[in-house]
Amino acid sequence: MSLLAAERFTGSWELATFTRTSADGAVDCPLGAAPAGLISYTADATVAVQLFATDGQPGRLMPSASAYYGSFAVDEAKGEVIHHIEQASNDWLRATRQVRQYRFDDDRLTLSATVDGELLELVWQRRKVPA
Repeated sequence: MSLLAAERFTGSWELATFTRTSADGAVDCPLGAAPAGLISYTADATVAVQLFATDGQPGRLMPSASAYYGSFAVDEAKGEVIHHIEQASNDWLRATRQVRQYRFDDDRLTLSATVDGELLELVWQRRKVPA
């Protein structure tokens, strides 16, 4: 992983939106209309993720809370970030390799993946340190 890639990812990001688009174009929000979450990338290539439904209704795609940590690598040529998950709150996620397309737009990071024909897209806002 290049130093430039690590510098762009490094820091904490708050979840702004999480959408799922089906093959027929229908869009919904797997964790509800106002999900909460935090993803942190460190300079030593550690990633930690926490996702929560905040509307009291469990999401249809996933439980109302999910968390994992592990290491990450960036393939700049492919525009991919790979999360090598060591531990997770969901058994099926533990010890897996999760590949996400990424895009930076100013202080926003978009991670996306197509799973079973559905596009999952999470938009993260860089967390600002209170003054």
